[in-house]
Amino acid sequence: VASLDLVATTISGSTIWTPELAEPLRDRDVLILVDNDTAGTAKAEKAALALQGIAATVRLVLLPDMPP
Repeated sequence: VASLDLVATTISGSTIWTPELAEPLRDRDVLILVDNDTAGTAKAEKAALALQGIAATVRLVLLPDMPP
């Protein structure tokens, strides 16, 4: 991601998105890479919801042909 001159971040494990975690992404275009399993999909959806109204845009990205 850095080689594309973009910024990357992650939120680990079962950490819950809080306003403090979302704030650094204010007014940014955010791409969320979705893990290919039920838990990963749920986590990505929660992150997207937490960023609504904070990030400029939020997109979920599904990577093709990924194993669970």
